[in-house]
Amino acid sequence: MELITLMKQDLRNILTNPTIILFCMIYPISLVLVFGFLFSDMYGSGNITSYDYYGVTMLFYLVLTSATITPTVFMEERIKKANVRIAYAPISRVQIYSSKLIVTTLFLGLGFFTSMVILNGFKIVNFGGENFGKVLLLYGALLIFTVTLGGAICTIVKREDLTNKVMGSIINTFAILSGIFFPIAQLRKICRTYCKLYSCKNDIRCNF
Repeated sequence: MELITLMKQDLRNILTNPTIILFCMIYPISLVLVFGFLFSDMYGSGNITSYDYYGVTMLFYLVLTSATITPTVFMEERIKKANVRIAYAPISRVQIYSSKLIVTTLFLGLGFFTSMVILNGFKIVNFGGENFGKVLLLYGALLIFTVTLGGAICTIVKREDLTNKVMGSIINTFAILSGIFFPIAQLRKICRTYCKLYSCKNDIRCNF
C-alpha cells in the first residue's frame, strides 16, 4: 500500500514536469520526422528509407537519454524538500527508490511505445514488420537498464546537475560513435574499426 501511495505521488510530480512530458510525448515523433526529412536524399534507393533509419536510431537515442531523466525524478529542486521528508519517514528505502524507478520506466515506456505504434501504424517507419513486438521488447529492456543506471548514478553522486552532465557526456559519445546520428559506414576505415568496439552499434543493428 505504501508503494502504491509513493507511486501516485511520483506520477503527479512527473505529470507537472513539462520537460519530461515533452521528452517522451513530443520529441520522439518530432525528431524522426525532422531527421527523416532532412536526410531523405541520402536514402533514395534501397530497402531502408531515411525515416526507417532515424526512426530506429532516434528512439534508441531517446531511450539511452532516459538515464538523465531519472535524476530529475529523484532530485529535482522543485520536489527535493518533499523527497527529503519521505526519506526520513518510516518507509523502506527500497520502496522509495522502487517507486521512482517503476513510475519513470512505465511513463517513459508509454510515451516511447505510443510514438512507435503511431509511426509504425501510419507506415512512416518500419519497425521490423512482423517482428514489431520483438523490437518493442528490445527497447523495453534497454529502457529498464538506462532508467536504473540513471537512478544508481544519481544516488551515488547525489546531485541532479552533475549526474546529468556525466551521463549526458557518456551517452552522446556512445551515440556519435554508434552511428545514431549518421551511418558510420561514411567514416574512414580507422574510425569504423574504432566504432565496432561500442555495443550500441550492435544493438542498433539488431533492429534492422
